[in-house]
Formats: sequence, structure tokens, C-alpha cells
Amino acid sequence: MLKILSWNVNGMGKESKRRWVKNAGQENKISFLCLQESKMVIQQDWQVASVWGGPQFQFAAIDPVGHSSGLITIWNDSLFQAQCVEKKEGFIAVMGSWLASKLTMGVINVYAPQDSKRKRLLWTELLGTLKKYSGVAWVICGDFNEVRTADERKGSNFDPMGEKFFNDLITSAGLSDIPLGGRKYTWMNRECSKLSKLDRFLRLSRKLRYLKRCIKEWRERASRDIKADCELLKLKIAAIDFLAESSSIDMSIVNERANLLVKLNDLVANQVSDLKQKAKSRWTAMGDENTSFFHGLLNSRRKSSRIHGLNINDDVFSGNGRGKKLNRVAWERVLSDKKSGGLGIGSLRALNLAMLAKCWWRERTQVQATWNAAVSLCNSLQFVSRNSRSRRTVWSNIKSIETDLGDIGININSLMINTPDRSGWSWLLEANNIFSVRSLRRLIDCVMLPSMEQETEWLKWIPSKANIHLWRTLNNRLATRDNLVKRGVTCSSDECSMCLVTMENLDHVFATCSTTKVINAHMASWVNWWPATENSVRDMWSVVCEYGDSCRREVGKDAIDDGHEDIMDDNKQFNDDNTMSSRSGEKRANIEIDAIRVMDTKAARSEHLILI
Repeated sequence: MLKILSWNVNGMGKESKRRWVKNAGQENKISFLCLQESKMVIQQDWQVASVWGGPQFQFAAIDPVGHSSGLITIWNDSLFQAQCVEKKEGFIAVMGSWLASKLTMGVINVYAPQDSKRKRLLWTELLGTLKKYSGVAWVICGDFNEVRTADERKGSNFDPMGEKFFNDLITSAGLSDIPLGGRKYTWMNRECSKLSKLDRFLRLSRKLRYLKRCIKEWRERASRDIKADCELLKLKIAAIDFLAESSSIDMSIVNERANLLVKLNDLVANQVSDLKQKAKSRWTAMGDENTSFFHGLLNSRRKSSRIHGLNINDDVFSGNGRGKKLNRVAWERVLSDKKSGGLGIGSLRALNLAMLAKCWWRERTQVQATWNAAVSLCNSLQFVSRNSRSRRTVWSNIKSIETDLGDIGININSLMINTPDRSGWSWLLEANNIFSVRSLRRLIDCVMLPSMEQETEWLKWIPSKANIHLWRTLNNRLATRDNLVKRGVTCSSDECSMCLVTMENLDHVFATCSTTKVINAHMASWVNWWPATENSVRDMWSVVCEYGDSCRREVGKDAIDDGHEDIMDDNKQFNDDNTMSSRSGEKRANIEIDAIRVMDTKAARSEHLILI
């Protein structure tokens, strides 16, 4: 017989309470011991043995948070072999095999929090665990801090919503409440003024679970039958309509069509009624949590509720003040290839055409393939929509790829030739003469997307976001005041905010501003470079491209060599002064700190050059 003892001990710091629990377990010969609110951190096995009272045991524990909570589950390993232990906030689930009957079962030790939101999250986690191990006979015990009916509380407030969610858990999981003997209430305060039934045992009822599965299967089977009947009635009505269009029909067929329409309307009405009933039951069960409808309302208003920018002292940030986001770079330029001055993302239109062209290529080159015969059959069919207008399908798009590419100036037939020996076709855009989506997509992007004079400078040794910022800088697409004014953004002044002399533009911010010149001079001195004297961003970038790589390598090497030499000199000085034992600890700490500072300074200088 399986005996389980569940006990909210409210702390196990006193030896008398541990002895009390041990004696109760030995007298009743229990197999499982579930303790709540242990308020004790389990560090060694002897702490558990002082409560269990025997050598044969295993345990799982959740340490308390502060001076509250804490769970301990102990079981006899000679009677129960654990296979899986799952610990989550508020419960410990132990699943295994009861050796006497070879029954796969599990015990869940629960201590629910006082907070209603955390308690509802605990119910959700419990339900997920029960569904995860659906074939296990579960026994759930512990302190649930919740009641099922109003008469289970006396002298305290009854929470109907908490009772509702707790009962929903028991119903949804197919649990049944095991009747308890002894007193009616399981908890009472010191003044004996408040009493509640908070502790209980729940078990998974196999009969209810089997009944629920049978009802679910019947509902799915009935739904399929109704859909099949509706489709059959629609086909019969369509056949009568087709017959009426081609010839005259007698009254018997007309009456038959009317009866079919009545049956179809009844089936549709039953489906609508079923949907209404589901909506009402879902609203009854979930209440305000049934938020799909409200989410739809909020999503429809998202565009009008979005904040497009901030207007602070007549300066607009992250928008143009007219409800439309400020675009700094044309999207077509972003999609362009790097050789054309873009970021090389590529357009979805080009990818779609290239993928259709791949199917067109297979149709041309694999004439005897089964796939080719299927495409030809699909193209021979006529697809007509409900409004009797023809619409294009995937198969017709494959057939019309020559026309679609011709509209943008690409003759796909000129990109493929038949080999001299007539053994197959060759694709001219690839060296291996095999068609590739990548090659055609690049060609389409080159034709459709704009091209700029200079290629995109992309450095592999800096992060991608730095490369994108560099690309925007070289293309004068930063949010300087002159660019904001060109895009209709109202600014209080177009002067530079650092020098307050000249209009703020890209070249002024990075090259000609007095504050910028001081910063550039300091950065040049860090890397042993002459101060920048260029008056435009393009000129500065040309100098960096010409001398940047060599200087970066030399400065990086010098930083490592200088740091190594400084550390060696400091260590030598420390060895000479090692005889001063009273100050040896302080001296070593100072030398290590100085050495770290030297290395940080050298590394910072090398990093500044990389950022330039």
C-alpha cells in the first residue's frame, strides 16, 4: 500500500519538530513524505535523514526564498524507483515506477503562493506538467492556499475568482478531490478566529480522462461528417444548376433542389450555433482573459496610435511631425548591390522572378521529367475566381516568366545556349554552365535597382553596424541640420551646436568644425599620425584607406611591445625592492595596477585607430 504524508511544517529549525515529523512517519510507515514551508536549506544528507529516520531514501528539495517557502519530497527508494524529477516554482514533481505493482505513477508536492497572479501561473505550470506526462497516475498533495467552496473558509474573506481558477484547474486536468478524515479545516490562526481548508489530496481520475478523450474523438468525428455532408449537398446543388443551364428541368428536380437547400441551411445553422456556444463557454471559463477580440481592436488602431516623433522646442526627433516616419535613405539604394553603392540586401521581387525562372529552366532542360508533365497539365486547366475574372497562378507565372523578364529589359533566352553536341543547355551567367538563382537575381537587381558612382566600402575587421554607419556617412545620409531642413523638418537654428558659427553639415561636423579639429588632433597624436587637414569626409576617408591598414598594424604591434617592456621593468623594480617585507604587499599591488593601466592605455590607442 502506498502511504503519503503531506505536512506544512512552517519551519524545521527546531530539533523537536524534526523528531515529531520523523516519529509520525515511522508510526504510519509512510512511503512518501511531502513537506511544505521547510524554511531550511538542504546541504547534506543527514539533514534529510533526521526527518526520515531510515537509511533507504532519496529526496528532492527546493530551497526557501528568504525566510519563507521551501519544499522537500522524500521517498523510500526500495519501494519507489524515480525516473524523472521536475522542479518549478511552487511544486516538485517526482515520476517513476511503484515496484510492488509496476505502476507508472507520480507525486507532486505543492506549496502555492499567496499572490493571486503567481498562483494562477502555478496552476498553468501544473496543468502543463500533467499534460506532458499524460500516461502517469498522478497524486497531487500539499498546501494550495485556496479553497473550492465558500464553506471551506470561516472568519476570512472568500475570493470567488481564486476559487473559479482553482476549480478550472481540477476540471481541466481531470482531477478528483480525495476525501480527508479528521477535522473539517486544515489551518487555523493563533486566535482561533480564522479557519480554512487549504491542504488537500488530488488524484488523476482515469475514468474522467477516458470519458473526456472519448467525447473529444466523437466531436472531431461529428465535425468531419458535417463538413462532408455540406460538401456533398453543394455538389448536388451545383449539378442541378448546371443541368438547368443546359436544358429544361421538371418540377421534381426543382423540389429536390429546394429540399437540398433546406438541408444545407440546417447544417450551416447547426455549425453557427455550435460556434456561438463555444464562444459563450470560452467567455464563461476565461472571462477577461479571452483577449483575442480585444487584441484585434488594438492592432487595428496601432497605426493611428503610434508615436512618430517628438517635438521639443520646435526641434523634431525621429519623425517629421506629419505622422510619417522620416526616411533617410531610399529603400532601393539599400537593396542595391555593394558594387553599385548599396548594402547588397537584394529585392524580394528579383528573388521571386529568379525562383520562377529556375522552374522555367527545369521545364526547358528536363523535358522527359514527371515534374514537367505535371506543370503542363496544370497550365492546361482554367482557373476562374468567383467573380468570373481570370487570375494568375504559380503555374501561369512560370509560363509567363519570359514576358515578365522582358518587361524589365532581360531576354532570358539569350542567357542560355544549346551545347555544340546537342547534349544539353548551358547557362551563360555561371562558369560551370549550370543555372543558379543567385546569378539571375544579381542581374535582375542590377537592372531594376539604382546604381551609384562609388562602390560601398565594407571593412571585414569592424562590426556590421559600423560599416552601415560608415556607408550612411559617405553618402551624406546622417541627421545633420542641413539634411533635416531639406526633408522639411523644422529646426530652431541651422547652426552647428558645437561652434555656433557655421551651418551644420556633414563635412563641417567631421572635418572643419573647431571642436572636431581638436578631437582629430588628439586622435592623431595617439597613433603617431599627422593631424587631419582635409576639409571633407571623402578626403579623410581616402587618407584612412591609404594609410590606415599599415598604421593599424604598426600601432598594434608597438602597443603590445611597449606594454610587455613596461611590465618587465616594473617586475624588475619590484624584485630589487623585495627585501622591504613590510611594504611588499602594497608594492606588488601598485605594480600590478600600473601594468594593467599601461596595457589598457596601449589597447585603447590601438582601438581608437580602428574606429577611425
